[in-house]
Amino acid sequence: MNGKFVAREEEKSDVTFISPGKLAKEGRTGIVAVGIYLGSREVESKFGKGVNYEIESLNGTRVVINGAGNLGAQLRFKNIEEGDALQIEYNGKLPMKDGERKGTPAHNFTVVKGDIL
Repeated sequence: MNGKFVAREEEKSDVTFISPGKLAKEGRTGIVAVGIYLGSREVESKFGKGVNYEIESLNGTRVVINGAGNLGAQLRFKNIEEGDALQIEYNGKLPMKDGERKGTPAHNFTVVKGDIL
């Protein structure tokens, strides 16, 4: 599904970090980023290796989302490439539908590729 996104005013700062774990803990869902996909970067933390996804929001702020759940798969499935306009929505933790961990709650995202108005 492709769409058009309407710009929303946000407070301007250099970088906004988004942790799916923190969103889940606070019970927050909804759109977490709208902008231009800048790519992914492998990172190492106290939890091991992971991936962060970077987006330049509509106001020029860089948004960094910690990779979790199906976010990486959504980006690949939708053929998102660096420079694409997108919207990322966090849907909370939902039970996995299949596989070895079927029924286990996992972070769930919806990614929409489109044009920014």
